[in-house]
Amino acid sequence: MEQKALKTGCIISILILIVLLAAAVVFGYRYATRYYETDYYGCLSLSKNPQFSELVSIYGKPDEITVRPGLNARDERRYSCWAKYDDKLTAVFSSDNLILGDIGDRITAVYVYSTEFRFGRDNIGVGSSKSEIEKAYKKCYKVKNVGDKEDGLHYFDDYKHAEYTLDENDIVTEVTVIDY
Repeated sequence: MEQKALKTGCIISILILIVLLAAAVVFGYRYATRYYETDYYGCLSLSKNPQFSELVSIYGKPDEITVRPGLNARDERRYSCWAKYDDKLTAVFSSDNLILGDIGDRITAVYVYSTEFRFGRDNIGVGSSKSEIEKAYKKCYKVKNVGDKEDGLHYFDDYKHAEYTLDENDIVTEVTVIDY
């Protein structure tokens, strides 16, 4: 009887050890990855490759749309469009024509101004501190200065460029997510 109890105890101990080891591997892998957020658009209630029409169906008609002529990679005329939603966000997309809502009007960047939207396991975004951003992105590829913006933190993260604009107190005032 005593041998059976000892054998059962050993089996239970081995099973617990296996479960703890598996949990450590899964937990360690999750935090060892070089990506901080794999679905920035999902945090904004959008699909991974959102279209302008999807933006309108979720957030309604934009408060303002700015359209500028431009060229795409094939030197064909395109229009760069900015759809602004008051103090929440601005989405950037390009269009072949000025009939907005075309099927090809894919969003390529989003500027977030609201504390309503949070990213990643640390729930960072507008209102977060510089140290919180640096801690969250410590394993991601950091870029020094991008273009004329020197007042922020820039990272390449899962085929997105995440940019955090800071105020004079090192608090995030804007989050920009750009496809690359």
